[in-house]
Amino acid sequence: GGRERDGAGAVEMEAAGVAAAAREFGREFVAIKAISDGAEEDLDFLAAFVTPEGFATGRFLAYLALRPRLWGRVAELNRNSQLAAAALERAVGECCSDWQGFAARHS
Repeated sequence: GGRERDGAGAVEMEAAGVAAAAREFGREFVAIKAISDGAEEDLDFLAAFVTPEGFATGRFLAYLALRPRLWGRVAELNRNSQLAAAALERAVGECCSDWQGFAARHS
């Protein structure tokens, strides 16, 4: 379902195909994701720095240095990314230590 229709805070699309394949083959499946940006947040300015080799940090810092209006947004994204990484670490640890309990709590 869509975020607006379902009132969800996020829409998961990337793992939907894997989940469907798991169901088709009778396999258990869980996707664990951490979200670091809001659904309404515009992060399009970051796309130009994502390359097949990874994130172009040097070019991004040069771009950012000339645009102080973005500094607050980038600082907030950094804070949120750190919180998301910590939450993801906890969830993966919980899932690995108690798969059945984790699945029951998060289904």
